[in-house]
Amino acid sequence: MSGLKFSPVEFEREIQAREMALSGIASSRTRIEGLKSEILRNLDEIPDGAWKRSPEIAGVKSWINGATDVYIDSTMNSNELQKIESDLKRTEKMARELLGTVVDIKVKARRKRRVMLKLESINAGFNWKKDLLEKWKSSDSERFREKIEKAMEAVKRGDFSGGEIRAADLEHELKSLIKEAETLSKEAKLISELESIDAAFKGAGELLEKWKSSDSERFREKIEKAMEAVKGEDFSGAETRIPGLEDELRDLIEEAEKLESNDRMRRHVLSSVKEVAERMGWKEVSEPYLEDDKDPSSPLIYELKSYSAGKMRFSLTMDRIDVESPFSAEDGACYEQFDKFSEKLQEYGIRTKFEGNQGGPRNKPALKEKKAKRLPESRMRRI
Repeated sequence: MSGLKFSPVEFEREIQAREMALSGIASSRTRIEGLKSEILRNLDEIPDGAWKRSPEIAGVKSWINGATDVYIDSTMNSNELQKIESDLKRTEKMARELLGTVVDIKVKARRKRRVMLKLESINAGFNWKKDLLEKWKSSDSERFREKIEKAMEAVKRGDFSGGEIRAADLEHELKSLIKEAETLSKEAKLISELESIDAAFKGAGELLEKWKSSDSERFREKIEKAMEAVKGEDFSGAETRIPGLEDELRDLIEEAEKLESNDRMRRHVLSSVKEVAERMGWKEVSEPYLEDDKDPSSPLIYELKSYSAGKMRFSLTMDRIDVESPFSAEDGACYEQFDKFSEKLQEYGIRTKFEGNQGGPRNKPALKEKKAKRLPESRMRRI
């Protein structure tokens, strides 16, 4: 009888071999499908860019899209099934290798992206402060730009470790550069403001030295202290001082200008008094002088002698004029002389009226402005 014959033992072995081969095929199929899923997932996690378009990734996609499954027939013997099992194991090995390739590319792509994003962030920070850095740290700024470019080129070549180290160094360097530039900018701004105040102070120096010498000296010391604060990088301390210095200087100048104006007015009055006295034949006892020659705001003293009122002493302060003079025994004669004196002063734009203080004709007269309010009896009248 022709054909292949099996003994019961051989038949048992064949069944076991077929079952083992089929089990191995099923396991390989399961593992291959799992590997394919992992490959696809990792492919999706690769950032868009050159890595995703690389030949390696193209090969992986081609393998996935190709026929990786096998045909199995129930009539196949153990040898045929074992051959299929071996093919699937080679496919499984290929899938593992391809998964490793994809994971490696994903890690590299992610690392490159992470380092590049870091470098791009540093570069953005540099560009944001570009004007400040180029103004105050121009040479360092140019060198820093070159370092960023070299770091990016290294990452593009695949030198990720070098790129990561450079990125950390560049981030620290940029912070230092910006801090130094901001310090220089802040220092220049504050110095400029203080120099502007100092220039205004010096411009009014003669006026302030004349009328506000003590305050002027104290103000000079305050400017110097503010300058020292800036040089010591105590910018907050200097910033708090500057507005106060500006206000103080403005007030000092206003006060000095007011004193200067008042002094001009009283000297005009003095000049007019001298001319009127000369016209009336009153004699000058002495040249006008300051009561305190070290204080220009002290009263100006001018002494005259009239033929009827006797010796008169004019005391011109910044806001009033007092005249000390004894009345003559002649009834009303002194008042007449002072009235004539007032009339003549009006020709010089000075409206005045002499009056004696309360208490009788023997009291001293005072030169006062018309419409002036009465003062207490113990005081002289104001002009």
